[in-house]
Formats: sequence, C-alpha cells, structure tokens
Amino acid sequence: MTAQASLQTAIQAVNQGAFYYIQKPFANDELVAILRRACDYRAVRVENKHLKQEIRRRDRTGVVRPIGKSKRFNEVLKLAEQVAPTDSTVLLTGESGTGKEVLARYIHSLSNRTDGPCLSINCGALPENLLESELFGHVKGSFTGAVRDKQGLFAAARGGSFFLDEVGEMPPSLQIKLLRVLQEREAIPVGATEAIPVDVRIMAATNRDLEEEMRKATFRSDLFYRLNVIAINLPPLRERREDILLLIESFLNHLATEQQVETQGALGGHSGCGHGLRMARQCPRAGECAGACLGPEQGQRDRAFGAAGADHQAEEGAAGLGAVLRQSDARGDRAGLHHVRAPVRRRKQDARGRGAGHRSVDSVPQAEPLRGAAEPEPWLIPESRIKTR
Repeated sequence: MTAQASLQTAIQAVNQGAFYYIQKPFANDELVAILRRACDYRAVRVENKHLKQEIRRRDRTGVVRPIGKSKRFNEVLKLAEQVAPTDSTVLLTGESGTGKEVLARYIHSLSNRTDGPCLSINCGALPENLLESELFGHVKGSFTGAVRDKQGLFAAARGGSFFLDEVGEMPPSLQIKLLRVLQEREAIPVGATEAIPVDVRIMAATNRDLEEEMRKATFRSDLFYRLNVIAINLPPLRERREDILLLIESFLNHLATEQQVETQGALGGHSGCGHGLRMARQCPRAGECAGACLGPEQGQRDRAFGAAGADHQAEEGAAGLGAVLRQSDARGDRAGLHHVRAPVRRRKQDARGRGAGHRSVDSVPQAEPLRGAAEPEPWLIPESRIKTR
C-alpha cells in the first residue's frame, strides 16, 4: 500500500511476494475484496500442501525403503515411519556402517519437509574452527580469509532437514552453540551480532555411548536430552542375518547396472560380513573378480568353490584382495589375475626400491615359464634372485 505509486515500486513489491499492489486513495469495499481473495488463495495453497503430504504418505512408491525384512529392522522402520510426520529431534545410534544416514534420509522423505533440502555434515571430519563456520556461517572480515559472507548449513537447510553425523565428536565449545539452536531455534554466524532464525528438523547420529560420554564429562548432558527426544537404535548386520542376502542382491544388481558385468554367483556361499558398509565395499570386488577378471567359466568354478568354502569365508568376513589372489593361485588362475596383481606388484617394488636402492633391470634373471602361461611373469621372481645396486 502506497500513496506514491510507480512502476518500479510495483514490480519490486510483486517480485518480493506481494499479493496485490494498492494505491491510495482506495475504497473500503475494494480493500475487503482484495483481502478475501488473498485469504482464499492462501487456503488453497495450504490445502494443496496437505493433500500432497497425505498422498505421499499413502502412496510411497516414490520413496526408497531401506532394505531389510528381519523383525528387529522392521521395528526400526515402523518407529521411523511413525515419527517422520513430526518435527521432533531424532537421535540415531548404532555401530558404524549400520545405515544411520540412510534411515535419516528415509525419515526426511516421509516428513512434511520433503520439499525442502536434506543436508548433512560429519562433525568428526572437520577441525573446530572450520566446523563452526560450516554450521553457523560467518560474516566478511570475521577471521583471516573471510573475504565474503557465507551462509551456514543451518540457514541453507531452511524448510528441510539437517543431519548431524558423528555428533559425539563435536567439541564442547560447539556443543553450547548447538544447544542454543535447539532451544531458541536461532543461530549467530561467526563475527555477527544478530541471530538468524533456524527452521530445520534436526537429526543426529553417533556410534558412541553418549551416556558414558556424559559420565566422562566429554558430552553435555543438557545437549544429550535435547537430542534424545526420539531415540532409534539400529542393529548391526550380524543380529539380522535374514537381511544379508537381500543386501548382497541389491549391491550386486547395482554393480551390474553400472559396470555391465555378470555378477551372479560372485559371492558363492558366503554368509555375510560384519555390517552393511563393509559388505557394500566388498561386493564390487567380488563382482569384478567374478565377472571381469575371471570370466564366465571361472565364475562357474567360483560357485563350486564357494559352496565348499562358505564357512571359512563367513568367519573371515571380507578377507580382502590378498585372499582372493591366494584362492585363485590354488586353482591355477595366475594368468587370469595377472592384471589384478600388477598394481599390487608395482606398489611393493616401489616400496622396496625406496628402502634398498634402485634395481638394475639388466641384472634381473628371467623366470622359468609357467605351465599354461604365454610369457614368464616377472612378479614370480624370488626375492633372493633380484640384485640391487
């Protein structure tokens, strides 16, 4: 509403979100009609938002549900689905690799804030000063190198969710500032004098026992009770073995889609690893060795071998690349795994070269040809036969 109307001020008001531009003088009936239209427009928008949220809750085809069918994991998902529509703070606990961030994003996708961003940060991966700047932002000139204003993650996640991973690693000085954010719903950037409002749903995760950390005086008790509004503990994979095959199948299908390799039977009769993150890292290695390095025929031999060695592999979990090479050598697959050994061989030679001097290529004797190999393999030369300068 203005008495000095101009085209520039009208455009500016509309761009900033004004519903209508009223110029004085005006009739009362005209103002009442404009206000009624504005109220009707707002009611339609609110109703549309609520209907979208209700449809999303009933039809979850667009939401990716975490993989698992065990009883304990279903109880965790049921609790997460119950608290998702609220704005309550959630504390996720469990061992590393149990899927705490996956569950946090699942809660966000079912919440009323799904249209907003879902940002995350690892509190243990950054030093204290940099973590404070990332969380709360800073103003120009607040410290050396602050050449311009920077928006913090709490402000950037406005209208959405913010996931604090490894919150137990947060320094005590930042725990106080985080407590103020949870209590007052406002944050003060580094070097600023005015607080900015915080409109986010906070979820935190840790693999530590925060109650034990409180007894050691390394974690504030008031912050713990602010975070521990709704506590969800994720069980490790060894306590929900029914989910192992589902996770393996999902990881291998994803690998096959990305790299277009045959991964069927890559893990043979393995009965599982320690947790989901370790299994996710081992599946690409198993898929590549079964489909790319060894080929289809070797994949069939691996399936036969996997049935016999399942118990041993279950105890070892994911034995690593060295176990795969030793098993392949026992089955006569040296030639097929030569290009897998090559990077390992080069690293070993570089390490020995730095400690014992450079080797003379001319002084290295030729190894005896292997049966079934086209050329002698230099990585089979005994250490005693290699001369150094």
